[in-house]
Amino acid sequence: MFDVTKLSSGMRILLFLVILLISSLIGVALMPIFSDKGSIGLTLAQGIGSIMMFVVPPIVYFCLTRKEKPMMQLGWRKASYPILLVGVAVMFISLPVTNQLTQWNEEMHFGKALAGLEHLLKSMEEAAAETTRQMLSVSTIGELLLNLLVIALIPAVGEELTFRGVLQQALTRHMKSPHAAVILSAAIFSFIHFQFYGFLPRMFL
Repeated sequence: MFDVTKLSSGMRILLFLVILLISSLIGVALMPIFSDKGSIGLTLAQGIGSIMMFVVPPIVYFCLTRKEKPMMQLGWRKASYPILLVGVAVMFISLPVTNQLTQWNEEMHFGKALAGLEHLLKSMEEAAAETTRQMLSVSTIGELLLNLLVIALIPAVGEELTFRGVLQQALTRHMKSPHAAVILSAAIFSFIHFQFYGFLPRMFL
């Protein structure tokens, strides 16, 4: 056990990336066990991938580097209901901006010089959409609840732990500006989904 405060912000980020890489590789190795078992197997594989990429790394990182109350320092605190209500209200108010950004993003063209890249990005979008369609084709309440867990709850919690709990904290210490850290961590968060035609609205949200 060591004190993370003795490490530079760059070394903290590097340590987390190593943990993230190892955990993600384990997740990738486990996913094929389930992915060929129909829509439920695909959903389970997605869930395992999300857990190993976004839930396990931040927890391991903070347990290794923080001696006291690692989950509290990760941002796992009692909810402030007024703040939650404000957050929900802001999301609804921002929908017109999000819709406009979505339209602009989807209408972007790279020109003839980068036509190959544009085709690749659109192919990735179509593949992701097809995977989502397969996962959402459920016929029972149990499958619906499993989808809600895997598609909504696990990524929501895990991505917050990773991008806000670890990355944004480290960037804030390094950049000395919480505003710049929020913007950069949001950009990285949106980029990591590898879906270019949703980059702007996802970053904005």
